[in-house]
Amino acid sequence: MGNNRYPIIRKNKFIIKHYKKDCIGFRRELKFYLKFTGKLNFIPKLYGYSISQKKIIIENVGKIPSMDFIKENIDVINKYEYILKIFGYYHNDIRRKNITFHNERFYLIDFEMSDTKFTDKNKGKGDKKNFIY
Repeated sequence: MGNNRYPIIRKNKFIIKHYKKDCIGFRRELKFYLKFTGKLNFIPKLYGYSISQKKIIIENVGKIPSMDFIKENIDVINKYEYILKIFGYYHNDIRRKNITFHNERFYLIDFEMSDTKFTDKNKGKGDKKNFIY
């Protein structure tokens, strides 16, 4: 898919994601946050967005935990994936880089690849540093 974002701006409470162009990733991520903010407690809250500026402002939900910590708690991540599936969605990019831990809770982030279809052809493949399964 390539990098269609400018560098992410991190503030204490916010993350500002600004896209270079109106790519499908921007539209998918915005649609996901509009649909599920306030409904799922394991995703960042959407604080604002601008379609004309291709910008999404979300809650800063901590840092990426160690792979060992994720694997010790893999049942939580599996539960989140199951809940998304119940709602008819797939994250399609469950990797270490897209899992954070904050205030005793795991969060899924980065919904550019999310869709109503399962399209993660790389799930279960790849290096041990990034893939959690």
